[in-house]
Amino acid sequence: MALPPGTIVVANPGFEGQNIGLFAVNPANGQVTTLAQGGMFVLPWNVVFLADGRLLVADGKAFDTGGLIAVNPDSGQQTKVSSSSLFLQPYGLALAADGQVVVTYTDRPGQARGVVMRVNPANGEHRAVSVDFRFDFPFAVALDAAGNAIVTDPNDVFSGDPNRLIRIDIGQGASIRADSPGFVFTGVAVEPNGNLVVTHDGIPTGNQKLLRFHPTSGPPTVLSQAGKIRSPAAVTVEANGAILVLDRPGAVLRVDPTTGAQSTVTTSGLLRGATGIAVRR
Repeated sequence: MALPPGTIVVANPGFEGQNIGLFAVNPANGQVTTLAQGGMFVLPWNVVFLADGRLLVADGKAFDTGGLIAVNPDSGQQTKVSSSSLFLQPYGLALAADGQVVVTYTDRPGQARGVVMRVNPANGEHRAVSVDFRFDFPFAVALDAAGNAIVTDPNDVFSGDPNRLIRIDIGQGASIRADSPGFVFTGVAVEPNGNLVVTHDGIPTGNQKLLRFHPTSGPPTVLSQAGKIRSPAAVTVEANGAILVLDRPGAVLRVDPTTGAQSTVTTSGLLRGATGIAVRR
């Protein structure tokens, strides 16, 4: 039960209710195939590969509260992993070295604040990653080699209000890595050398960018901007270090990590409105 190494998987919550599901992209020729649709899916927002080869999907509206769904990539069979009335609307996902998953939940009843949790996909058990830190709208999440979490916290992802990049260091807790008015941080990923790559959706200004941050200090640099990047939703890194940007109009783009040059992996109506991307390692 495994997709070939290098396979790109995209989660699509649908554009105007169409093409809701999980889709595989061949990294060499851009061919798009359907992995799973229907079933438990309502708003499949993000996806990661689990250690056993299954896919784990964060669905923002499944089971009425939102929840996590495991998917067999061979058969498309879906299995409920967890849902909770205490943690609502899961959006961000990152796989930890121990097989557990870090999940961002954007809402908690009565608190109007999100939370970041570690979830055991074997039994659905939840444990808070940072108990005291006050997140606004924890959105995307990535883990570095040491297991520290980096979270985009854009308050309202489309408001243009101050957007934060949060580090959660093991044994130390959370701190603000960047507080950047005028940016709309959407996706985040960690490069092999530890640098952070973050997508900025410049709608409505038309100033979309792929930014690079040192992991702990300093302002970002612009790695790539505009061109083919129209409305970046998510970002991930291939095994060779190339950067993949998921663009909401329905494209997967590849960005050279040295030059910032953009190329198109695929464009497809099946991916229009897509929000989550993962690569099989």
